[in-house]
Amino acid sequence: MKANILWVNMEPTPQVNKAISTFKYVGYKVTPCDKKQGWKKFTSSYYDLIIITIETLDVSGFRLISKIRREDKKRPILLAVANDRTCDGGRGLRLGANFFFTTAMADIYWIVYLIEQHIYISIYGEPESDALTSTP
Repeated sequence: MKANILWVNMEPTPQVNKAISTFKYVGYKVTPCDKKQGWKKFTSSYYDLIIITIETLDVSGFRLISKIRREDKKRPILLAVANDRTCDGGRGLRLGANFFFTTAMADIYWIVYLIEQHIYISIYGEPESDALTSTP
């Protein structure tokens, strides 16, 4: 098993379900939950990485980022934001998220690669390649 991922999302969508299936296919253990369960799941098990889906006008996801960062400064947090809400990604970065991607990103394998890089950084302290500064 490569890594244990917590995916916090309000409701399953076809894109999220496809992503979770892909992550499982390439060897990740993925625990999906809603935002009400997010903090409880985070504190009850160890996750190598947290993905939080930020929906339009969603404040609970931002609160969760802040709570996680007060408890754990290093664990990678990635945000999935709506296509037209990159400002939410910026807000998440200011609160302590490490990276955000829009739900329009069709190449799920590029997202898997980014996740692997963030896990690598959390373990070794530097990227394995320059993928975090380039686009697909």
